[in-house]
Amino acid sequence: MKALVMAGSALARSGDQAAQAAYLPAIAAGKTTATLAVPASWSLAELTTTAEDGPDGWRLTGEQPLVVDGATADLLLVVAGTPDGPGLFAVPGESTGLTRTPLRALDPTRKMARLEFTDTPATPIGRPGTAARCGDHCDAAVSSARSARSATVSGWVGPTASPGTRAGPCGGHTDGRPTSA
Repeated sequence: MKALVMAGSALARSGDQAAQAAYLPAIAAGKTTATLAVPASWSLAELTTTAEDGPDGWRLTGEQPLVVDGATADLLLVVAGTPDGPGLFAVPGESTGLTRTPLRALDPTRKMARLEFTDTPATPIGRPGTAARCGDHCDAAVSSARSARSATVSGWVGPTASPGTRAGPCGGHTDGRPTSA
């Protein structure tokens, strides 16, 4: 639910009326699930996904290692770096070049995923480079979700980790190596 609220809030505050008209009614009606993919550190200064505008439109490259509902959302709103600064981009869940890897979490009700973008088509929300303004409302949404995600991630185990290991940014290794507890 928090992923849906974060995505809806980012759209509502983006100022992009065409994107709001295209996505918000289906999200509000429960016909479309959406999530917000931001850097794992929750800092716009540490973007791990970039966006480039080319002859075929905008394309994303990079990864988002921990995205709530990333494996199942119909719509991904991705914060990515552009030459003009961070931008917010819409990516349908079944896009080419998108790899979604479900991850196990301590809390099984919080469905986490790793997203990888390889020349993935994307639609800008607002003017690319203006997600610093998204930063204002993303920061608010992120702050409200930070504590819930921290609790989820603290016991996160990646898809290749073995029993008895802990992985993730809250004190464990991301490659499944045992940690000292």
